[in-house]
Amino acid sequence: MLRVILVHPLTHIMKRFLSIIFFLFSIALSAQLQVRLKSGTYELSQGSYLNIQKTQPTYGVAFWDGPVLAEDKKALADLGIQISHYLPVNAFEVRLPAGIKASELRKAGVRAFTAWTPRMKLDGPISRGDYPGWAVLDKDLIAIQYRVTPEFTANPTWVKQSKNLGNGWYAGAVSEDRIAELALRNDVLYIQAIEEPGSPENDNSRSS
Repeated sequence: MLRVILVHPLTHIMKRFLSIIFFLFSIALSAQLQVRLKSGTYELSQGSYLNIQKTQPTYGVAFWDGPVLAEDKKALADLGIQISHYLPVNAFEVRLPAGIKASELRKAGVRAFTAWTPRMKLDGPISRGDYPGWAVLDKDLIAIQYRVTPEFTANPTWVKQSKNLGNGWYAGAVSEDRIAELALRNDVLYIQAIEEPGSPENDNSRSS
């Protein structure tokens, strides 16, 4: 006897609905979060927490998947995390206390984190090897200014004409190949060419 099995149309609809939900969930898990800096646009996969130090503070950028609310900032403050400048899109410069865990960041709503890479620390023109005329000195030296962490204690001996500008900024003159070396230091946060004489100071010059 021929049997005809009738499948309720809602069964097909439900399967299709679940397939779409699973697909969207997979996309969300692998979503790329962005931060736009003068040295370029950087992407980080949601759920990535990179180069967090165990024995010293970690400086870097924390990503969210939407606008950062007051309760998000409070959740970080409760963990001893310091927040400074906003970075597009939905990111902030942060200082993590030594030994904090990725699971704590995740629970506080941070969707991804990376410590500053050397290239991320560079101003746009410097990252391209493009130095303004007023910053190019004799003897192949480049006049730069750079922001440092509170843990910064002393300049390397190869930084010439070093000057403390206050508010965490220093000025000095280095050869071009030393700029990359300076960017490798954990206690250096940002490097740019010396500002043009007479130009206003820009405390948040990292973002594009």
